[in-house]
Amino acid sequence: MTVINDNDPWEHDLMKRKGVAKFLSQHLDASVHIKVLNVNSEWGSGKTFFLQAWHKEQHAIRPCIYFDAWKHDYSGDPFVSLVATIREQLQGQLGKSVDATKTLKKFTASAAKTLVAATPVVAKGLVKKYLAVDSDAISEAVNESLAEAAEKAVEHLISSNKDAIESVDNFKKMFIELLSKVKQKKGGGSKPAYIFIDELDRCRPTYAIELLERIKHLFDISECKFIIASDTKQLAHSINAVYGQSFESRQYLKRFFDAEFSLDNSNPREWIKTKFLSRPPEDWRLEIGIPVMSDYDPRDRYDSMHCVPPVYGTVLKGDENLNLRQIVFLALAQTFGAKLRELEKIVFQIQSLESNVKGGFHFFWGAYLVFLKDRDPELYWESKQSPSIDTIKRLREKYQPAILYFGDTCIPVHDIFHNYINFFALGATAARESYRRASGQTQYIEAISQAFGERYSYMSAYYSIVDLAHNLE
Repeated sequence: MTVINDNDPWEHDLMKRKGVAKFLSQHLDASVHIKVLNVNSEWGSGKTFFLQAWHKEQHAIRPCIYFDAWKHDYSGDPFVSLVATIREQLQGQLGKSVDATKTLKKFTASAAKTLVAATPVVAKGLVKKYLAVDSDAISEAVNESLAEAAEKAVEHLISSNKDAIESVDNFKKMFIELLSKVKQKKGGGSKPAYIFIDELDRCRPTYAIELLERIKHLFDISECKFIIASDTKQLAHSINAVYGQSFESRQYLKRFFDAEFSLDNSNPREWIKTKFLSRPPEDWRLEIGIPVMSDYDPRDRYDSMHCVPPVYGTVLKGDENLNLRQIVFLALAQTFGAKLRELEKIVFQIQSLESNVKGGFHFFWGAYLVFLKDRDPELYWESKQSPSIDTIKRLREKYQPAILYFGDTCIPVHDIFHNYINFFALGATAARESYRRASGQTQYIEAISQAFGERYSYMSAYYSIVDLAHNLE
């Protein structure tokens, strides 16, 4: 996880979302009706960094809270965890003066009364007691008629409801007072507090819903804005798993949010820029195993008669200045049409593969196999058990290949893979002999030939390790 720089929270903003946070801050501060904003984005798309950097940026000018919902998922009522987090973090912003301590105690006391008066569990307990349903209360109602018991239950619930409303109102007043003290400490501005809720989509569906319920009903004040990050589609699926597939979970979730903003993940280059960070100096032998080039310099044409410009659609470093591994990964992602959520899993599997192979990591070979296993298990199996030109032909027909640049030529990724499986199909002895007899090969084929000729057992083991890595989610 990226560590947020206190002096420059957006230092590692590789997805270029600082401007998004500025836009949303100005919109939230100007919009009276928006009290709960849902920031929607796929899992693995950088929501946590976005929230943490935004939180750190705003911390100096307003009361700010960061709440990791997943971290507190094990607890009982989410209201307790949220109040405890608010108290702890605002105490750090208020200091330890007598007045600050007194205000915090009043806030905590009002929260305790609200918990007792307003939670559904307590309400259910009252109904059980006064309708003589609970076994512990049967003896109290044994001599009462059902009508009398029901009447007492209604009277008590009306009274309890009044107490609950008063408790919630008092809690809100104490919370406003606490926020006012923090604002004074930070310079007396009028900006509303921000409470950032992260990892909601990873929580148990029941916990997530309870947390949203508490936020909606117990923190409904104009002095505070909630910013909730979630993969809304995934959260809706989780809720459906509990309440049934026919349950309108997306519509149900909308009742908790006053507005929704979806982060733009349409440019995978920006996301990929955050993965496979290079170890300088960049060397293709260490980075990917074959001499892919990251850019084209027209001056190279004068230095070498073999240099050619890249054809249209060739994957290069671009404005994001991608390194060699990122270029290869992007080319494969484009080829196989993997979505962002799937790419996060594939990155994890490639990393696990690299940590288990021997003899240096041929990134292209490993990454291609991971993508193929994920997207097309049948063709993956065929490439392993009976590789042939028909395998490559089917790959070309099914997946439009991206192109990589080698300086003197541009090669589609399936053609590169074809050379790998050709040497794989030879077996150890034949691969070694082929490498010894080879002459006049292009540089990238020579690199593949050398890898299989000198380290066939290591290179052929990629398949079995990919099979294991595929089970990682």
